[in-house]
Amino acid sequence: MRGEKFTKLLTVADDERLQKKLAGYDWRRLLRHVLCPARVHFEGEVEADYAALFYHSIQPEDIAAFRSRCEIPPLLCGDFEWGEGFPAMFGCGAAGDPDLAYAMGKAVALQKRKQGFHWTLAPVCDIALDIDSPMLGLRAAGEDPDRVASVTTAYLRGLQDHGLAATAKHFPGDGFNSLDQHVTTPVNFMSEGEWRASYGRVFGEAINAGVACIMPGHLGLAWADQPDSRNGVYPPATVSRRLLKELLRDEMGFGGLIVSDAMGMGGVAGFMNVFDASAAFLEAGGDCLLFARHDAFFEKEMERCLREGKLTEDTLFLRALNILRFKERVGLFRSDPADCPEMPKAERQEAVRAMTEKAVQVVRDLPHRIPVKAERGMKILHVFIGNNSEGGEQLKPFVERLTAESGGEVTCWEDPGPGKLFFTLRDKPYDMVVVSLGNYPDYGANIHRLHGPVARNFMDGWMHLGVPVVFVQHGYPFHHRHYPAAMETVISTHGSNDYTYSWVAKGLFGKVELRHA
Repeated sequence: MRGEKFTKLLTVADDERLQKKLAGYDWRRLLRHVLCPARVHFEGEVEADYAALFYHSIQPEDIAAFRSRCEIPPLLCGDFEWGEGFPAMFGCGAAGDPDLAYAMGKAVALQKRKQGFHWTLAPVCDIALDIDSPMLGLRAAGEDPDRVASVTTAYLRGLQDHGLAATAKHFPGDGFNSLDQHVTTPVNFMSEGEWRASYGRVFGEAINAGVACIMPGHLGLAWADQPDSRNGVYPPATVSRRLLKELLRDEMGFGGLIVSDAMGMGGVAGFMNVFDASAAFLEAGGDCLLFARHDAFFEKEMERCLREGKLTEDTLFLRALNILRFKERVGLFRSDPADCPEMPKAERQEAVRAMTEKAVQVVRDLPHRIPVKAERGMKILHVFIGNNSEGGEQLKPFVERLTAESGGEVTCWEDPGPGKLFFTLRDKPYDMVVVSLGNYPDYGANIHRLHGPVARNFMDGWMHLGVPVVFVQHGYPFHHRHYPAAMETVISTHGSNDYTYSWVAKGLFGKVELRHA
């Protein structure tokens, strides 16, 4: 199954067959066939026959039950932005190997197709131009448009060549400032030339690679649009005909499915009434509404939009038909997930190993501390600092590997505060300090750098008291940019996994050679 099938034109006979499936549907039923709710938003069983359903976690019995209640087979989708056990997409970019990105796509596709999924809302095709972008962190493939284009297109080819439809997001591109579209409406003020050389290039490459779907972001693009006359704010792409129809469809030639991002996000729901926004998305050229809260009130409001001319039944029919065309290309009316092959375990493990070893990098070592000489009985202090409270518990395997590779004793502290670190380390009771920095991807967080009281750990200058300190960035990859003087020796994992912990510990003590950025 090749990626090109996701964008091929259907025959007239196929199209007529699909149109017959929708014959006789009233507007309410057509509406359900342009919706992709989230499973977690339902307390009990999902009764309605929606176009698609999004799962945050794998629930085989629930998936089977939902399928059985749908007259038209539904799409099952999830956010598979990188492979389980692999480094994050930023790590994939740091590795800089399109073949490994393709292998990760293959691994994800075969695993998820076997579990019953047809579609992933990935890859993230944004560029980390602003290191404080709260939307990205580990989710983007990097800061360089060439690297991002190379890695994301390789990943999406790996996905689609093995039967899982991919989604390039968040058009026209996020990562240009420090605002979070989960809670507000960011606007990109790049010139047209700057945009075309960066984001436009990356999304153009995805389109040329045959990406099945594109997700617009709840963010504006100033050069291609006009401020809204009502509030003076540039509209998010979600509701912009200029961006979806004129730029994406007509100029860039994208003929696949357009799915919104979550409709409850502040970038769109804070911009205008969410029901009017849902209608505007469909009228602007969008096909599938993600996470629309479908209930009696939602239907009442959409009926109002129909009555007021903000939405037409013809548009509902055409969008539902586009989703059926997408299902046909995915093979939903023919394939059985049980027929999908599995990736050999050894092949998957080799891909994880190879990518991890390239993704882990020494990004700074001013005093040339690495490698550290391992000595039996040496005393190591491991400190976890991060806004994610679960980080310290998550890093137990890393502490175990530090103990094994050093032959020493490891003491663990979590968010100790600068005073405790200063008054302890000035007396030099430890031979070295390893600081694990967390801050893992999260939504609606509005910031990914260290913030709040936990950031006070960088006060009092405890890292300059003569005890060697090595910082390891397991999550957010840009702490060293914020603390360039305090963090003299830094290893970035770009998304830690089980293999990472061993590789970093071995490299730290000179048993393997770590790559330098």
